[in-house]
Amino acid sequence: MLVHDAFTHELDLRVAVGAPVPEDHPGYTSVLDLPVRGFFDRMAELGLPDLRIETPGREWASGRSAAAVLTADRHDLYRSLTGRRTHEQIAALAWSADPTPWLPAFTRGPFRPPTRPAEGILARS
Repeated sequence: MLVHDAFTHELDLRVAVGAPVPEDHPGYTSVLDLPVRGFFDRMAELGLPDLRIETPGREWASGRSAAAVLTADRHDLYRSLTGRRTHEQIAALAWSADPTPWLPAFTRGPFRPPTRPAEGILARS
């Protein structure tokens, strides 16, 4: 949890000072599982259909039969799952179906999507 928190705020600082985000930051490898698990838990609480999430080199599924697939760059996925992207920005990621049913699950615990963009989507693949 501490690594996740430190990594999240490192990215916040990079955005605040206009520093680039490294494509292969070692943090992505170790911290993505935690917000993905929290997101899937929130989906279950809300009774949402199963979802598969894909990033380069990684894949997660909330169940056996996904109703949709979300494909995103690791950075864009991480920032979306940690309350740094608006619902509009999240919906603009590559979804195989209408993302509307899953958008409420991006609000959980301390994470609340902002009402206006705080940063842009990187859209790397």
